[in-house]
Amino acid sequence: MLTRVAAFLAIAVLSLSGQDRYFDLLHISDTHVASLAGVHPELAAARRLLQDPGEKLVKFVAEAARIPRSRVLHTGDIVDAICFDGEADGPPVYGQIELAKKLLAPLPAPPLLVMGNHDVECYRRSKTKKNTAVGDQSVAAEARKLWGRHFPGLRRGTYFTERIRVGARTYRLIAIDNGEALATGQAFFDEQMRWFERELARQPRDPVIVALHIPVAGDPKSQAIRARLSKAAQVELVLSGHRHTDAMENLELGSRRILQVRTAGMHISSTFWRRVRLYEDRIEIYATGEPERLLETVKLAERSK
Repeated sequence: MLTRVAAFLAIAVLSLSGQDRYFDLLHISDTHVASLAGVHPELAAARRLLQDPGEKLVKFVAEAARIPRSRVLHTGDIVDAICFDGEADGPPVYGQIELAKKLLAPLPAPPLLVMGNHDVECYRRSKTKKNTAVGDQSVAAEARKLWGRHFPGLRRGTYFTERIRVGARTYRLIAIDNGEALATGQAFFDEQMRWFERELARQPRDPVIVALHIPVAGDPKSQAIRARLSKAAQVELVLSGHRHTDAMENLELGSRRILQVRTAGMHISSTFWRRVRLYEDRIEIYATGEPERLLETVKLAERSK
C-alpha cells in the first residue's frame, strides 16, 4: 500500500513539474497614464479623451499580480507624456513617470518596459491653434534618464536584453526603443541598431522575441530593423503596440516570415492585455481580453534546440 502511495505521489510531482514548464508574458501597451493637475487647460482639453488617470492600469495590475509564472511586458506609451506645459505658462508639470511607478509597484516582479513615442516627449501648448497639443521630443535624452532613475531595469539604457528561462530553454527578449523621430534621434537610433546587430549575433541557438513600440512597417526605421531581422533566423516573434488596435501579421523577410503581434491600447479597457505563453518548444499567442482563447502557436525552429 505504501509503495502504491509513493508511486502516486511521484507521478503527481512529475506532472506538476511538467505543468511548470511555461512562462507567461502579459503583454500590454499604450496605457497613456497621466495626471492633469496643474496642466495648462488647453492641453488638458486636447488630451483628456486619450489619457487615463490610472484606473484601468490599477485594475490590470491587481489581476496580473495573481497570475503565477508571469511577468508584465509593456510595449510603450506608458505615460501620455513625461511633462506638460503648466497653467498660465508656468513651469512644465512633471511627475508622470512617478505616477506610472506608483501604479506598477504592486506587481510581484518588475515589469519589462519598452519606450514609446509619448514616453520620450513633453506636450507643449500650440501658440497658433487653440486646444492643440504639440509633442516635443527634444527632451528625449532627459526623459530616458528620468525613466532610468525610477526603474532599475532601465538604468543601463532603454534598449536591452532580458533572458527568460523555461525548462531547458533560454529565451532572449530584446527591447528596442523606436519611439523617437529620426529628426531628433538619428544618432541614438543608429547606435541602437549597431547594438541590435551585435546582440542578435550572440547565442544564435536561443529563440528571440523582439519587443518594440511602433510596429515594423515600411518607414526608414522599420527598414533598418528589417535589415537586421532578415539576418537573424533565431527571431521567432515581434510584439508591438502604438496603434491602439489588435493585429497579427506576417513580416515578409525574403525567404521567411516572422509573426508580428500588436496588442490594443489599455487606455481603452483594463481587459486589453494579451497572454503570450512560452514553452520549451513553442510560443502560444492568446486573444486580447480573453486569456484562455488560443489564437496562434509558433513552433520553435529545430535549430533552436
